[in-house]
Amino acid sequence: MTHRSISFSFSLALLMVVALAGVHGVAAQDATPATPATPVGGSKFIAMGYQALNITVTDAAVLTTPRATAGLTLLTLKNNGPNTTNVTLISPKSGESIGDTLKQLATPVPNTDFPEIGYDIPLSGGPGALPGQVTEAIVNLNEGEYAFVTNGQQHPAILEVLAAETTSPPAPTPDLTVAMTEYSFEGLPDTISAGDHIIQFTNTGTQPHYAEIYQVPAGETTEQLSEQLHALYTGTPMAGATPSGGEQSFTSVGLTGVLSPGNMFWIPFNLPAGTYAMVCLVPDKSSGVPHAGLGMVQVFTVA
Repeated sequence: MTHRSISFSFSLALLMVVALAGVHGVAAQDATPATPATPVGGSKFIAMGYQALNITVTDAAVLTTPRATAGLTLLTLKNNGPNTTNVTLISPKSGESIGDTLKQLATPVPNTDFPEIGYDIPLSGGPGALPGQVTEAIVNLNEGEYAFVTNGQQHPAILEVLAAETTSPPAPTPDLTVAMTEYSFEGLPDTISAGDHIIQFTNTGTQPHYAEIYQVPAGETTEQLSEQLHALYTGTPMAGATPSGGEQSFTSVGLTGVLSPGNMFWIPFNLPAGTYAMVCLVPDKSSGVPHAGLGMVQVFTVA
């Protein structure tokens, strides 16, 4: 597992995007809608009647339609870029515009790639995908301005949400509910059955959180991995021997967008049998240590 935290890092080119975008979306995105994306194995959610919003991430930009209506919305992410990516739906603080927020996100922050404003703005989560993968998430949209940002250098996509003309279908019924807090994943079982699941993620803490899932060697325990990550991120020597396999044995298999306190979203979930770890790498607001280094890690088995 490499030392990598979730990033809202944008290049100077982002400032040009913000200047061109105004509050109604980027003209280039109007002309170039996202490539229609079909989730691998089909969608559990399309038949439920949710508004559908397709998102494509390339190595340069996030592409989607510029407008949607309020209500529960199915986000389908197609990752055409070369790297694993997540998409987080952000909105501005009260009294500010999405342009103001994007300018602040583009301002360099010393010694971190998670800007200070990331702790203070509404983050509604979203899907994440490996290169070439198609994934889904259900998020709730309220009227207003939003932007889709990634953990890479891609230009964001600006989204205007209009009033809904019809009633949104009810929220999906999860079979797993995971509450993210400082510093744990509450409700995540030690063993999960193989097959399809719907996870409802909620943030019951005071800081932003997200979930990234790694495949880890069989026999790895939460205690071992927690100690290893604490040593890695804080520089504190481990009390015992380093777990067998080393960092190269940890393989990322999926991740979500970032969620701010009080929000929730839903994702479909299907992993082959094996041993996995769920971690959060958002840096702690006070210490800067990734949350996984402070105990926000849990090993679980799919059987």
